[in-house]
Amino acid sequence: MLDLDLETIDKQSLSMIENNLSRINTLVERVRRYRALDRFRETVFLPMNLIEVIEKNLKDVSQSFPQNPIDFKINLDPEVEKFEILGNEFLNDIFLNIFQNAVKHHRNKPEAYFNITIKEIEKHWRISIEDDGPGIPSDQVNSLFSISTNEPPTTEKGLGHLIVRKTVAWYGGEVWAENRMIGDKIEGATIHVTLPMISAKYQKS
Repeated sequence: MLDLDLETIDKQSLSMIENNLSRINTLVERVRRYRALDRFRETVFLPMNLIEVIEKNLKDVSQSFPQNPIDFKINLDPEVEKFEILGNEFLNDIFLNIFQNAVKHHRNKPEAYFNITIKEIEKHWRISIEDDGPGIPSDQVNSLFSISTNEPPTTEKGLGHLIVRKTVAWYGGEVWAENRMIGDKIEGATIHVTLPMISAKYQKS
């Protein structure tokens, strides 16, 4: 058995090893969740509070990336009392993957910031998630969540996008991305997700 003296391995090498292990773990978990999508319609659907779901997944991502503190703001319509949809366990996968991908590519700043807005539009919630990262390459922004793309998901990032778009489609919603521009400079990306509002019969309780 090879005896490694960890003292001879510099911090950069250890960081690279930890990074690769983290990517492998993320990929394995995403493969597991992608396969679980086959039982989407078999799971129990219950009223779920969108704000609680978003905050839970931000907390989970923050714990997974302790080196990247996360700050966020959620903007709500003060006239709306409940931000609910009829959801299941897969609702978490949408936001978990979006936040994970954003934080992983947030390399140049010590803190990741999300500005999240929830609006009611034509019996759907539109959740717009702005980040302050490097943005999305211009040749990918329009196809990032496209159902029609034939490119296989070869990385944990690609598989994460596939999980998001398939889950949103199962819910009957839409997802798309755009870069947030100031002049001709990219100041971050915005991911828009629409999900059907909970029907009136479930709001009577």
